[in-house]
Amino acid sequence: MDSLTFIQFTDIHLGESAAFPSESLRQIKNNLDIAAEEINNLKVKADFLVVTGDAINRGLEAADEYLSYMNKFNMPVYNIASSHDLALGDKPDGNIILNDDPKAWEEYMGPAKHSFSNKGVHFIFFEPFRKIDEFSSKNTFSDEYATWLSAELEKVSPEQALVIGYHIPIIPIKDSYAGWDNAKQFLDMLQGYNVTCISGHRHRNDENIISGIRQIQTGSFAGFQWNGMGPHYIFPVRAGYRIFQIKDSKLCSFYKEIGVKDQVVLETINGIHTMGPRPQVRPVILCSDAILDIKTYSTDNEFTKLEYTLGDKKWTSLSKTHSALWDQWEGVIPYDQFHEKFNVITIRGTLADGKMSYDSVPVYIRERNDALSVESGPEMIFELMTPSHEEDFYKCQNQHDFPWAVIPR
Repeated sequence: MDSLTFIQFTDIHLGESAAFPSESLRQIKNNLDIAAEEINNLKVKADFLVVTGDAINRGLEAADEYLSYMNKFNMPVYNIASSHDLALGDKPDGNIILNDDPKAWEEYMGPAKHSFSNKGVHFIFFEPFRKIDEFSSKNTFSDEYATWLSAELEKVSPEQALVIGYHIPIIPIKDSYAGWDNAKQFLDMLQGYNVTCISGHRHRNDENIISGIRQIQTGSFAGFQWNGMGPHYIFPVRAGYRIFQIKDSKLCSFYKEIGVKDQVVLETINGIHTMGPRPQVRPVILCSDAILDIKTYSTDNEFTKLEYTLGDKKWTSLSKTHSALWDQWEGVIPYDQFHEKFNVITIRGTLADGKMSYDSVPVYIRERNDALSVESGPEMIFELMTPSHEEDFYKCQNQHDFPWAVIPR
């Protein structure tokens, strides 16, 4: 099977809304221009772009502007309608007035459901969106959707790579699933397939396994997350999009920050995803060695070395395991190197021209017990706050004026 590359945008939120400050909307338009330049000039040509919901905030005026921006991308574009895309308008307080009838969307934007194959991979994009009342909604996997999906799955062999895209992710909470009705029926139908599900909505990067099904969530193209506090109810994170590559039925991905040429991401620690986009992060609670999985990306350069430190002036090299459009690295930090209950793992990537890029993730340490599994800590806002010079980095630490800021959410 030929290698396949595709792009995912989600939660663009183009168009006026009482919920967003005007400067955020200007930045979204700027993001679209920059992303078009980046993606049209990728080292590997992308086969298509999928937008997994909330492309616009509301109304046909925003939809018309959105379509004009999508014409800048030199590839097919598939759209999934959900939530804000189906909004009739908004209230002065920012609450959107919802509509769950996709007919107007389909007349203007094209089909709301897609099913097709590309280079041996099958794709199914849909959203079982249902309006609950004027301001709230939920995905409902109805009998109608189940019948349609069953027919589409008959076109797919069990070993064939299958990607299913929707807007609202499936989040297990006790005996149910947040955001979805009848999610169990949907997940049961996917058993036995080589499937990965992709979504947006939460404005976060994340990856988990639900009932044996891999689900990847992607951060907002608009570059913000919700915080529940007025006047704008949002705080900034790094805007981006996800690049997917499929080779030999294996799907890999990278969250590319818009306008950033060189990027280092400590993506998982002992299999726990560290979330994002930065400065949002999920700390990890450890009681054994730390197994690191890192990805690096450079637009027109190359990372020649990757190292980690725990802030003790000692940098330890990491090993490159895979090279493609982005590179993958791995390494292990022995448990006995953690001398504090709260630590910061900092990754430093050195480029061929000597420039450096960083990422950092906090970890909490418990008493050693190799039999216990790793745990996720509470989401927080976390950012390195230091100049790039090594001397200043260590001087800052020695004075206990730590070169990072932690704001628990």
